[in-house]
Amino acid sequence: IPVVAPANISAKTSESAQKLIADADAKRKADDLIEARKLLVAAIDTGSLSAADHDDVLRRLNEINETVVFSPRKFISDPHAVAHVVKPGELMQKIGKMYDVPWEFIGRVNGIPDPRKLQAGKTLKIIKGPFHALVDKSEFTLDIYLGQPGTPGAMFVRRFRVGLGESDSTPTGLWTVDTKLTNPRYYNPRAEGPRVIEPDDPKNPLGERWIALQ
Repeated sequence: IPVVAPANISAKTSESAQKLIADADAKRKADDLIEARKLLVAAIDTGSLSAADHDDVLRRLNEINETVVFSPRKFISDPHAVAHVVKPGELMQKIGKMYDVPWEFIGRVNGIPDPRKLQAGKTLKIIKGPFHALVDKSEFTLDIYLGQPGTPGAMFVRRFRVGLGESDSTPTGLWTVDTKLTNPRYYNPRAEGPRVIEPDDPKNPLGERWIALQ
């Protein structure tokens, strides 16, 4: 996970970027979501979006990827996805390693929460990994990409708001995920305040998800 400064933003959106956005709208209305997504990514790659338009393009990509990436609907023309026919005895964990994505994600996309219920002959929608995350400290955001951000072919997937270390203690650099916790318990290192704050307590500074980096 790279932790970086904010992306380059223009004072005003260029005409070429505006045209890409307009063309993307037309493709989306025609239900050509793959081409719409491609045009929106191209608009970002111009480096000539205003801050407001940059955020709006990310919002549109979020909406498109909700269907293209996170729903069971299959898109033959999606370069980031494949259709995988399950072989007899094949495990979802093995399929996940094959495509460099968590098996839990495969189960979520295909509506199979229990990997033991995977059936031979079923065609799975697989999004090819690996996923990368880019944290912007100044904006408190975490952007998910397919492919490494800033490299050719990298595709923005979704943006999340995140909390960071207190007093700017989160360092910049390149990191890997160490531990992921859901509804974590918080142990207060300070003398003042409660020693332990339980999960789901609104005063818990860790929120509902916690990711340790190394």
